[in-house]
Amino acid sequence: MGRASQQKKQRQAQKRDRPQLIRKVREQRDLLHVLGETFDAGVTVVGFPLATAIRVLVHDTVSSHSLLGQLDELKAMPFLDTSLPINPQNLLPHAGLVVMRMTMGSGSDWVPRKEVPQPPPGAEPREVPFSSWWTTDLTKDGSGVLWSRRRMVLTIANKEGGAHIDPTQPIDIRAIEEENSMGWTHHDPIVGDKPMSKGPMMPSLRQIGYELEVGLTNYFGSELAP
Repeated sequence: MGRASQQKKQRQAQKRDRPQLIRKVREQRDLLHVLGETFDAGVTVVGFPLATAIRVLVHDTVSSHSLLGQLDELKAMPFLDTSLPINPQNLLPHAGLVVMRMTMGSGSDWVPRKEVPQPPPGAEPREVPFSSWWTTDLTKDGSGVLWSRRRMVLTIANKEGGAHIDPTQPIDIRAIEEENSMGWTHHDPIVGDKPMSKGPMMPSLRQIGYELEVGLTNYFGSELAP
C-alpha cells in the first residue's frame, strides 16, 4: 500500500461506540457545570456557550446529530422541568424559567429559577419527555411572542453568538433582550422608575443548562463517573 493510500485510510471516519459517546456526554455535562458556576459568579456572557453545549446534546437536524440522539437515549431519558407554566388566562408577560430580583437602590434583574429556595405552586420540579421539555412555550413577552427552550437555545446558539452571529438580528430577540418587551419597570424611591436593562434570555439558558445537567447525572448515573 502506497503512502497516499495509507494517509487516506487514516482519514476515514469510524462510528463511535457507546463508551466513546458516554465520554462525550460526560464532557458536555461537565461543561454545563463549569459554565453554570461561571454564570452564577456573575459572568453572564457564558450564556452563549451554554446555548451551544445544550444544542450539541439534544438538537437534531438533517445534517447534524445530537449526542443523546446518537446514543438513542433522547426519547428514553426523562428531562427535568422546573418551569412555571404559562397560564392562558393571564394576559401579562410571563417568564417561566426565571424570577425577577429587585434590589433597592439598584434596580431589578432576572435570575434563574434555581435561585428560589421554595418554588411556587405549579413550578415544582418534575420529569417530562424530551419533546415536551424542548418545544413547550414557557416565556411570553408583552407583545404575546412565545419562547420555548428550543427557540431560546437555537436563537442564541445559531444567530446571537453561541456558534454564529447573523448579519441581521431577529426583531423578536432584539425586543425581549434590548427593548424590554417584557414590559417590567422597577419602582424605587431611591432610583425612581427604572426599566429593566436586560432581558430574561441569558438566565433562562442558565436554568435550561441546570435542568439538563441534573437530568444527565440522574439518568446515566455511574456511567458518567470518570
